[in-house]
Amino acid sequence: MTRLSRLGSRGLAILLTICSIGKTAGWTANVLSLVKMLDHATLNLVAEQMMSGRDVTVAGRTSRVFRTGAQRLRTVRFLLGEKEYQAIEQNPEKPSRWGKLAREGRRVVQVRDLTSQKYVAAVVDGKVTEYSR
Repeated sequence: MTRLSRLGSRGLAILLTICSIGKTAGWTANVLSLVKMLDHATLNLVAEQMMSGRDVTVAGRTSRVFRTGAQRLRTVRFLLGEKEYQAIEQNPEKPSRWGKLAREGRRVVQVRDLTSQKYVAAVVDGKVTEYSR
């Protein structure tokens, strides 16, 4: 885990402020790539906590892990920055490549933006794959 991933939401706010002050485009792009890494670390942390426990803690806020109705898949809502997301355990019965990975015993978690209702990322055994925006 890098030092940046330990900063939390306050550290993210500070980095974004520094980024907005920066005048050099290359420097700004470097800071934004570090912020993206921080988000990946947080998504990985949420997926790991959701799959192994009853609660998920992000930036000091604790959310309860629930099970869905018929499939009994794990799910949790959490805040990342100012947006609310939902992490959902992948249904292994689905014919998609993600379902195939889940059938093989891999830990697959889908992440959905609750504002747009779109899936934004998948976490497979700690590796985050963002969907194109």
